[in-house]
Amino acid sequence: MAWHWSHTNEAYANVRANVDALPKRQLLEILREWAYDDREKSGRLRTRNGSKRVAGFRLPTGIRRLPADVLADMVWTRAEEHRTCTNGGWDAYVCPDGCHTVSFDREKGSEHDSEY
Repeated sequence: MAWHWSHTNEAYANVRANVDALPKRQLLEILREWAYDDREKSGRLRTRNGSKRVAGFRLPTGIRRLPADVLADMVWTRAEEHRTCTNGGWDAYVCPDGCHTVSFDREKGSEHDSEY
């Protein structure tokens, strides 16, 4: 079961900072999952033998060439629109299915974690 976001502005700022800290490879993986989800929901997903797999789904080359900060903006925008979190409200979903999450708390290693 997933919940809808209902947190403080500070918690949302923390999620944003935690998304910004994700490695580019992970941001691309998350964006691939969003693109796959969009195609699946629109009925435009091509499958082989009835099998649907996100692993074989590719993003356009142009997206892969974007800098990490732009990719983080794209992930944040989708997560903010989706506004779903884990049961208990501890982690925000940053992909459509919740397999990629970030904390509503500032994660260690974030550029601003020394503020706390």
